[in-house]
Parts: sequence; C-alpha cells; structure tokens
Amino acid sequence: MGSNNEELLKSIENMMNTKLDDMEKNINKNTDTQIGNLSNQIAHLSKENEATKEKVNTHETRIESLEKQNKSKESMERNGNIIMYGIKEENYGNARSKVVEILKFLDPEINRFCVKGMFKLGKGGWNAEGPIKVILISPMVKNDIMRLKHKLKVSEIRITEDLSPEARETRKSLAQYSLAEKDKGNKVFMRGETLVINGKAWTLEQLEETSNAMLVDSLAQAPPIPPTSKDNEKPKVGNLKRSNKEISPPLHSPLANKKNKLFTTPNQLNNQIQLNLQQMWPKEGENSITQNKTNQTNSNITNNVNPV
Repeated sequence: MGSNNEELLKSIENMMNTKLDDMEKNINKNTDTQIGNLSNQIAHLSKENEATKEKVNTHETRIESLEKQNKSKESMERNGNIIMYGIKEENYGNARSKVVEILKFLDPEINRFCVKGMFKLGKGGWNAEGPIKVILISPMVKNDIMRLKHKLKVSEIRITEDLSPEARETRKSLAQYSLAEKDKGNKVFMRGETLVINGKAWTLEQLEETSNAMLVDSLAQAPPIPPTSKDNEKPKVGNLKRSNKEISPPLHSPLANKKNKLFTTPNQLNNQIQLNLQQMWPKEGENSITQNKTNQTNSNITNNVNPV
C-alpha cells in the first residue's frame, strides 16, 4: 500500500514538473516573440526618426538659404536708398522738389531723374514729423550723396543710409569700438558692417572675441593684491578663563557703596540711588540754605580779619 502511494506521488510530481516546463517554455516563447516585435517596432521608429531628422535638416538648410537670399535682396534694395530727416512739405510733389533741390546742392550732376521714388516713414502726412525714404536710381548715386553730405550746413536736415534694424544695432556697437580705438590714436572708419582699424577690417564678432580674450589675459596677468598691515595683524583673542576676583562696579555707580561692594538688598540699592540723586541735583530749598550758610561763613571771616 505504501509503495503504491509513493508511486502515485512520484507520478503526480512528474506530471507537475512537465506542466511547469511546458508553461515556462510557452512564457519564454511569448516573451521572445513580444521582445522581437518591440525590437522591430523600435527599429522602424528609429528609421522614421532619422528620416524626419533629415527632412528637418533639409528644411532648415532651405530656410537659411531663403533667409540669406532675402537679406541679400533687401540689402541690395536698401543699398540704393537714403533716409532724409527734417523735410516737411504740404504734399508729395513739394517734398520731391525739395529733396531734389537738396541733393542737387550736394552734387550738381544730380537731377530729378535720379530719384526713382520716395515715401514718408512714420505716422502722418508729408507735413508731419518723420523721415523720408528716398529711392535712388543706383548705389553709385547714393555713395556720392553720402560722401558729400557734410556740405549740408542746416542742422535740421540730415541724411543717413537705409539700414535694416539688425544693421543699425551692429553699427551702434561698432561705433563704441570706433570711439575706443580713436582714443588710442588709431585710424578708424566704418565700412558697411565692418570697422577698419589701421587698414584692417574687423567684424563685430571678431572685435567682441578679441576684447574678451584681452580681458581674460589682463586678468590672468594682473599681480596679486598685497596684504595690508591690518591683514597681517593677528586678531587678539581674549582670555576665556573667568577670573576668581569679584567684579566691582565703578565708584560713581549707584550699584556700589563706599567700600566698593555690591549691595545685597533692594533697600540698600534704593537708598544709595536716592543719595546719589540728592548729591547731583539738590532741592531748591537745600540750595538756598547751603548758600545762606556759605554767605554767613564768609561774612564772619571778613569781620574777624583786622584791617591793615
């Protein structure tokens, strides 16, 4: 009977082990299948991501190219323009005649055909405050005007180049470097968006990099700050040990009696305070009595002294 039970238990154990092995194989198989599917999906997504990156890079390159073309076109268009300040007329015709008159004063060879068109900048009409953009027939005419604009003696009328907002900011920054270099005695002038220093053209980026590098070098080569006499003095450290002697208050302190001992009761302290106050500020009656006694004493002394 016992052997039959052992055989039954053993067969059950074998059957359970077989089922567990089958389950483990199925789980591993399903896991491998799922991992394989996920790997394929990840690889597919990676390819799509790479393709998307390539498209984005292509679009960015194209956008940069279009922006450069647009800036180049805008720069070429602005290169033949000037901005005039201080001209206020009733209408376009009068303003155009005034502009041609001023430009002809600068260069007699300029005529009305050199001005292709113009329009008012800012709010308001032609008689309002605001500059006028003048479109010339060629950059050569514009360069001649900019070269001769110093002949204008009227302070209200000014002529500048037609610059983009970015170019204006660059010119402002270059102007600061120009002043600094002129203070050093260098020959400086501005050419487009570059600064020519002693015959060499510098862009704003080059000037900024050079300035930063010079600043770092100057800081690195600067000598250390020598310590002062106060820095060399060692701080005085007080004696932290408590003295065995009894600390007495000053003689004039109301906290001390004649023997320089501390009062032990509030009554003693109060009496001494009252006494000190009376000595410092005597009452009016006491002052008169003291003064009378002093006068009487002085008179007695005088009477007792025999005349010479």
